[in-house]
Order: sequence, then C-alpha cells, then structure tokens
Amino acid sequence: MPTNADRQMARDITKYVYAKYIMKEVDTLLFQSCEGCQHNWMSQRHHECCYYGDDAWNEMDSVNKYFTDASYRVSHSEVSNVVEKACAMCNINIHDQSLFGLINLCEFLHLCNYQWEDNRQECINAIHDILTVPMMVMCNLVIDDLTETTDL
Repeated sequence: MPTNADRQMARDITKYVYAKYIMKEVDTLLFQSCEGCQHNWMSQRHHECCYYGDDAWNEMDSVNKYFTDASYRVSHSEVSNVVEKACAMCNINIHDQSLFGLINLCEFLHLCNYQWEDNRQECINAIHDILTVPMMVMCNLVIDDLTETTDL
C-alpha cells in the first residue's frame, strides 16, 4: 500500500515528465513555424524563435501559442514509460491501484492536460517548481536514456 508521500511523489514525477514532453513539443513547433529559420534569414530580428526564451515571460508566450498542438503530439505511452521507470527508481510501483486515487495514470495525464489547458502557467510550474533538483536530474536521466534507446 503506497504512503501519501509515495502518492504525491508519483503525481509530481508524472506532472514533471509530462510537462517536459509538452515543452519539448512547444519548442519543436516554435522552430518549425519560424519563417526566419525556414528561409535561413541572417537577422535575428526576423526569427520568431529568437523572441521566445528561457525567461518566464517568453516561455509563457510560447506555451500560450503552442500548448494545444504540442499536447496532442505527446505520446502518453512514452510519458508512461518514463514515469514508470522514474517511479521504480524511487521504489514506487506505478501499477498500484490507489496511487492516483480513483483514476489510472493515463486518466491522470488527461486530467493534467485539462487543468493546464485552462491555466498554462501550471505546465511551466510543473517543470520549475514541483520536484527537488535531485529528482529532476533523475527524471531527466530517465528521459535521456529512453530517448537514446528509441532514437527520437
């Protein structure tokens, strides 16, 4: 039986991983739609992608613009694989029936998406505020490991 701390950790890991995948797709869409990149224009002033960055305002602008399309592009099965491996590293069984309350992992991802559609700042907060640095590093290592093995 998972403890409350295990449940919260599983939710936090899931939100972090899902938000990372959404932000990866936001970046992909941003660069694909940048006319300056498509035409190889020299001036950065003509590149939409240069107006979005890592600071909070620019990051929020890109999420607002591309969130819906990006969230459709994220593979829930891939996110589930990462979450399962990251939780296993924390000795949390992701398949425990009571881990996400009355819903399963896939339904939890849909719930996150629904909540973030209304408040996109929460998607960004999931990346920057939820996990401790060691947990973020561990999740990123799992993401990198799975990305290398699946040739994404």
